[in-house]
Amino acid sequence: MNDVFKRKLFGSDVSPSQWKLPVTKEAKQIKIDHIQVRNNIARCIVKNIDVIIEAAWPPERIDLQTELIVAISKCRSAMELLTLHRELTEEECDQFQEFIDVFYEKWINIFGDEGITNYFHMLGSGHILYFVRKYGCLYLYSQQGWEATWHVSGPRTGGA
Repeated sequence: MNDVFKRKLFGSDVSPSQWKLPVTKEAKQIKIDHIQVRNNIARCIVKNIDVIIEAAWPPERIDLQTELIVAISKCRSAMELLTLHRELTEEECDQFQEFIDVFYEKWINIFGDEGITNYFHMLGSGHILYFVRKYGCLYLYSQQGWEATWHVSGPRTGGA
């Protein structure tokens, strides 16, 4: 996994990054520690999560790997809509919730109830869509918190 991060996410085969995956060595087992990074690194990880999933998932469960990649892809597409700096059209609102519905169903199929966080609940239950329809562009109300972790196309410029 360290090589995946160094050569595929943050560098290349010719010029690997110096970043190291935090690990703990316990007896004969190596475990990945909590990864705490700056926002630009977190965005790179989210943008390239497919590469991480492909490297980390057991090959005998390719069906779950594929389902997880599709789920993440739908969530990423939904977050791209949600983080636009404008009000969404009705069609975009509907598309947002369709992306989330597919994500939510696949996520629960893979991880069960243990995989549902408060934020995933807010998305899957339609709470976020309710607020988008009621208040319009949520970016105008908050530039902090979990919204910032999902924007994958680069740093924001300008603002409300």
